[in-house]
Amino acid sequence: MVALPPPKLPEIKLHELMLFRSLIPSEFLAWLLSDSDSSLQILELRDVPGQQIKRIMAEHGRCLRSLHLLRYNKDSADILRLCTLLEELVIFRIPTVIELRDLPPTIEHFSFRDPTNIGFHALILPLIATLPNLRVVTVDENIRQDSHFPALWGTCVAKRVHLRVHLFPVSSSSDPGSDPSKSCLTVIGYSMKTQW
Repeated sequence: MVALPPPKLPEIKLHELMLFRSLIPSEFLAWLLSDSDSSLQILELRDVPGQQIKRIMAEHGRCLRSLHLLRYNKDSADILRLCTLLEELVIFRIPTVIELRDLPPTIEHFSFRDPTNIGFHALILPLIATLPNLRVVTVDENIRQDSHFPALWGTCVAKRVHLRVHLFPVSSSSDPGSDPSKSCLTVIGYSMKTQW
């Protein structure tokens, strides 16, 4: 049994929220975010989003700049449509049957962290061409071994998009963000000024 949140609303404005389980009661999530409708900019969902997250995102999606999703599905697509200012999208498991489409055109950084998906090229290569503001694509190092990696690299070069390769696997317990110079390798030969 889960207790209801306190009656007094918190006086906090969250900038970033990471949820490892999105099945927390919607009352608690609404309470937690009650004063963050204009401040929440980074959201990481390490669980498949459900209806309650979609309801919450109707209020907070318009301010999000960065969204990290466990996987892309119908609910994720609905959430993305609410994120009209999104600049960064990270998907930890790209789909094998659902097409990635109708992503916010404001996306500048797209990362897919799924080294086991053997059909990535059919989903990702068309996507790179359709995002007008895309500047950076980040992938896992294992993708470099895939026979379609040269096509990914060529597509990025043609569109002048930086292709970065994460040297740490998704399951790595170390925090690659603590030292960006050790966490990523720029594959294309010019340097990145913006840190993602």
